[in-house]
Amino acid sequence: MKKKFVAVILAAVMAAALTGCGGGLRAYLTDEVAGSDKAVSQPAVDAETMRLRQEEFAGFLASVRENRRSIYNGEQLDFPDSWAESPTDRFTDEEIAALAEPPAESLSQLTAEEAAEDIETLFRMLRQGYAAYDYFGGETAFSAAEERLLRRYADGGTAEELAEGIISELRAFVIDNQLSVGGIPAVAEQRRSYYVPGLFLESAEGTHPALVKRSIDADGKLCFVLAASCTEAEAASLPQSVTVNGQETAVTWAAMAEDIGEKLAVSAAEWEDGTALLTSRTFAVYDEEASARLDALSRLGGDYRSEPVLVWDLRSNRGGSDGYFRDWFAGFAGNKAQVKVSYAAKVTELNKNLLNLILTPAWYTDASAGEMREIRSLLFAVQDDFTASSGESALAQLRTLTGTVTVGSATRGALLTGNTVCAYLPHSGLEVCWGSKLQQIEQNRNPDGCGWEPDLWVPSGEVLERVEKMIGYYGLSGI
Repeated sequence: MKKKFVAVILAAVMAAALTGCGGGLRAYLTDEVAGSDKAVSQPAVDAETMRLRQEEFAGFLASVRENRRSIYNGEQLDFPDSWAESPTDRFTDEEIAALAEPPAESLSQLTAEEAAEDIETLFRMLRQGYAAYDYFGGETAFSAAEERLLRRYADGGTAEELAEGIISELRAFVIDNQLSVGGIPAVAEQRRSYYVPGLFLESAEGTHPALVKRSIDADGKLCFVLAASCTEAEAASLPQSVTVNGQETAVTWAAMAEDIGEKLAVSAAEWEDGTALLTSRTFAVYDEEASARLDALSRLGGDYRSEPVLVWDLRSNRGGSDGYFRDWFAGFAGNKAQVKVSYAAKVTELNKNLLNLILTPAWYTDASAGEMREIRSLLFAVQDDFTASSGESALAQLRTLTGTVTVGSATRGALLTGNTVCAYLPHSGLEVCWGSKLQQIEQNRNPDGCGWEPDLWVPSGEVLERVEKMIGYYGLSGI
C-alpha cells in the first residue's frame, strides 16, 4: 500500500511539473543544497586584469577544442563481417529460459561433472552471445581457455574457486569491464588516478613531461600538477622526487578519487554566482522516485540551453540507461549528439531472448564519423575514477560540444562493450554478464580499465570548489 501511495504522489508531482505548476520540471529536480559546500568568492579586479585572464582561459579552451577535433578527424575502425558467423551449437528455447533464472539451489561444492557442465555452458554462452568474442581472439583463444579450465577442475571444486579460475583464464587475454563472472570483471589491472597534493606548477617545463597535467589551483587559476593514471603496481614506481624550479623536491603521491557511494538518480542546484549544477550518480531506475527524476531529466534539456555556464557532475556514475541523458542532450543542444563511433551488435537467439529484443538475429554494424557542435555555453563535465558505462556515454556526448571542459580524474573505462546480457550457470548459479554490442568511441583503442583522462586534473573531493573558483577567477559567467 505504501509503495502504491508513493507512486501516486510522484505521479501527481510530475503532472504538476509538466503543466508548469511549482516552477516546472527544473524546480522538481532542484534540491535546497547546492553542490559546492564552501562559500566561494573572488576579490574584485580591474577590467584590464580580467581581460588578460579571459584571454588566458580562451587560449586554454581553444587547445581543448583542437585536441578533440583531431580525434574526430582521425581514423575509424570497421568491424569485420566474418565476425558475424554464428556457432551451430545453439541453445534451445527451453535451455535459454533455464539460464535466465538462477537454479533453484546454487551449489557451493561441485562434482567433476557439475563443474564441467558449468564451464561448457559458460563458453557456449560466450560463443553465442559475446560481441567481443572475435575481438579478443575468437575460437582459438576461448577454446584454449575452456580446455585449460576443464583440466583444472577435472575433480570438481567450489563455486568460489570456479569463479576465480574462470576470471583468471579470461583476464589473460580479455580486458572488458562489462564481462564478469560471479560479479568479478574481466580486467586484470584496473587503473586509478594519482597526484601530488599541494604541488601547483606554473609551467610544464623542467620536470617529468609525462606526469605534468593541466589543473586548477586553490585560487581557481589554470596551473599544472603532477598526476598519472596507472595500476596499483605502477603507482608504487612513481618518482619520489621531482625537479621543481631547478630544485630536487621530495613528493608523496595520493589517490585522486574514492567511490562517492551515493544513490542519486539526478538532482539540480544553483550556486551563489548563478551557475547551474546537475548531478547524477546513476542512470539506473532503482525506485519510483528515481524513475520520476530521470524522466524529468529527459524532458528539461531545453531549460538549460541559455545558461552561460553549466556544471554536469557525473562522478561515480556507473551507468544505467543511456536514453534519459540522450533526451536531455537533444533538448539542450537542439539535436542528438553526433558521437564518433563504430559499433557492431550481436543479435543471436540467446541475446534476443534474454534482452527481449524484436530484431531479427544478425550481426548489425554501423559507424558515424561524428560531429563537433558549436555552443555558446561553457560546460564543465565532472568525472572521476568510478565514472563508467552509461556515465562515460554521457561524457562522450558532452565531449562533442565545443564548450565542454572535462574536470576530475580519469574514468573507469567500461565502454568497449554494451547492452549487457546476464544469465546463470546451471549448478554453481554464478551470474555471467557479457556485452552484446561492441563499440569503438572516438578512437580505435580499448578504453576498458583505463578510461578517458580529463582536460583538467583535480582531486574529487575538491573539484566542485575549484570549478566554482575558476568561474569567478576568469569571470566566465559574464563571457
